[in-house]
Amino acid sequence: MGLILDSSVVIAKERKGKNARQALAEIALEAAGEEEALSVVTLIEVSTCFA
Repeated sequence: MGLILDSSVVIAKERKGKNARQALAEIALEAAGEEEALSVVTLIEVSTCFA
């Protein structure tokens, strides 16, 4: 099983002051062993949030 991350998850981390690298690292820790992936739409949305 794996996780496909919606942009809202990453945006919520950004609102808590995390940069993209910190947000994704924190999500990976929280997922604990699950594979994570970003959809293309999420990737584009996130790239504009952290620009």
